[in-house]
Amino acid sequence: MNDASVPASKGPAAFDEIRYRWEDVIPWEPKWEALSTKAREAFIVTVKASATPGTKTKPLTNMNKISPGVVTELLEGGFIELATPDPAKPMVRVFTPDAVIPFSNRIRDLYRYRLLRPEGRSKLAEYCKHSFDHFVLGRQMNAILAQAEITTPWYATNSCFDWSVRKSHWPEMVLPCIDDPIANQVIDALWAAEKPVSYRKLYEKLDNFDSKEVRSVVRQLRMCLAVFEDVNPETGTIVVGLLPEIHYDRVKREFETTDFELKPSEVPVQQIPTAGLWIDDLRALLVEVVNEPPRIKDDGAPYKKDDIRLGAILQERHPALAKHSQSDSIRVASLVDLAVELKFCKSKYNANSEQLILAKPGEEWLGGSLVETYATLFKHFQPKQAGIRRSFSGRNPEEDFFAADVRVICRKGGRSRTYYWDADAKDFVKLLPAVWKFFAT
Repeated sequence: MNDASVPASKGPAAFDEIRYRWEDVIPWEPKWEALSTKAREAFIVTVKASATPGTKTKPLTNMNKISPGVVTELLEGGFIELATPDPAKPMVRVFTPDAVIPFSNRIRDLYRYRLLRPEGRSKLAEYCKHSFDHFVLGRQMNAILAQAEITTPWYATNSCFDWSVRKSHWPEMVLPCIDDPIANQVIDALWAAEKPVSYRKLYEKLDNFDSKEVRSVVRQLRMCLAVFEDVNPETGTIVVGLLPEIHYDRVKREFETTDFELKPSEVPVQQIPTAGLWIDDLRALLVEVVNEPPRIKDDGAPYKKDDIRLGAILQERHPALAKHSQSDSIRVASLVDLAVELKFCKSKYNANSEQLILAKPGEEWLGGSLVETYATLFKHFQPKQAGIRRSFSGRNPEEDFFAADVRVICRKGGRSRTYYWDADAKDFVKLLPAVWKFFAT
């Protein structure tokens, strides 16, 4: 597809170069990878940067806010420079040079959207709007669908994402539109990896091909919304992968077509939890917010110190859920997003910092009965349109078992028909023991 071709180093910008030119950011990747985790975090969290090169007034950062070793790293890497001393302000200040700003925009976008993490689901439309020429993107996506004989028009909206880019067959639908055999190898490698991988590891998996060719194909797949970038939340390393929803959709399809025999559980029934996956975590979060409101960043995520504190109060998951459990940091991020969506929490500025505090609906939810607490979450998770299941929705794999409906398979004449029965909060409370017994097998 011509729109997905990689342009020469000179000429008009491609439709995926709205925020930056790739020729300006790629050279900085090795320098970013050479930084320590603390230096990457300081550059994102503490160092201020303009969004546009060449501005007369550059945002300055007090160097005393950064540890000396990290300052040295960033100076040697070229990510910051010392500002001209100001007699009126005795502190030493630093700024982000113009050459780094394109890369700064890119890396800050990755931290902002978090597309390869569950919490990035709600930011996909914003990502498409700000990262691509929306007209050209729409034309390209509709061309992919047309080749698959799908005439439904595509737009960068959540409803369209649900039946296109969030489905496990989407990468395979894109492949015929990219005239490069490496594309198949890239998709296969990312499926096999299961989790996002760094570019270095991707090159190692595809060591039969030149790294520049692999990078070019990844970019083409990115322009077709088949492959996405993110940063490793623990290290800040740039990673590439498939959307979480695609992995969940594939697991769901394999689960539906697999025959298996359930075996009696060795886990005593009295140890099986009865409050669900979200209830205990959400209640613990809200109680901690009341005790000590966490400081939050511009994107709504808690600062590292508060993130660790909130993660420590979460209960350890039942052994039967070990393979489904996520890191404490991701669990905290999902909970904070959910609490804000439910209006249980809100942000408030206090002493020059933004904090997350408990709102009135959250206070009422904490005082409600078990059925009332479930009813509130069911109302939130329930499909907005009749007949559409909110299953494997991308928040995390466990949410599928909190779906607002129960599926029943009826076989007639050798064919499978699927019916949906809408359960309410009381029904789910009754169904919990059976659900957890299934997990324990």
